[in-house]
Formats: sequence, C-alpha cells, structure tokens
Amino acid sequence: MKMFLITGCIGLMFSTASLADHAVTYAPKSQQQMSAVMDLTSFQTMAYDNNARCFGEITGPTVGYQELDFALSRNLITTEAYRWGRENGYYPVIDRFDNIRMVCHF
Repeated sequence: MKMFLITGCIGLMFSTASLADHAVTYAPKSQQQMSAVMDLTSFQTMAYDNNARCFGEITGPTVGYQELDFALSRNLITTEAYRWGRENGYYPVIDRFDNIRMVCHF
C-alpha cells in the first residue's frame, strides 16, 4: 500500500507512520463482495422515504435518466426499478463506491 505525505492548510505535517494506523484500503467493486441488486419495491420505498432528504434539484430529466442508466449498467438496480424510475421521474443517488444512498425525484 502506498502512503503519501500530507501537508495541512496551516503548515502542519503528518508523518506516514502516524497515518498507517488510520489507512483505509479500497478494492474495486470486482474485488469486493457484490451488493445485492435493488429491486422495484426497495427502490420505491427509498423514493418515498428519502424525498425529504433530497435537495438541490438536478438540471432536468436528462441527468436523472443518466443516473438511472448508470445504475442499471452497474447492476445496482433491476430493470423493473429502472423502468419505474423513468416513468415516474425518480433517480438513484449513487456514491463513489457504487452504493445507492437515496432515491430522489426529478
């Protein structure tokens, strides 16, 4: 594992030895245990439950469709959830580790 020297904004330096205790390793999705595909019921539940958490609207349905396409291509949602999201205007919010954090309306 590679360690890097980090310099803080106020000029503090941390040695790589002190960072070794807090190192986090990341394996690509192919090396991690694959998460289950989100089915339609789970997708709908997240859509209705998380709407209060969704803020900062996206710039129209095109971006929502792109998020749905991405989720389907990564096997994060089922085809039924994809179709329902397109028909009803919901898209998944996906983090950098390909986890669906919430489902929002566009």
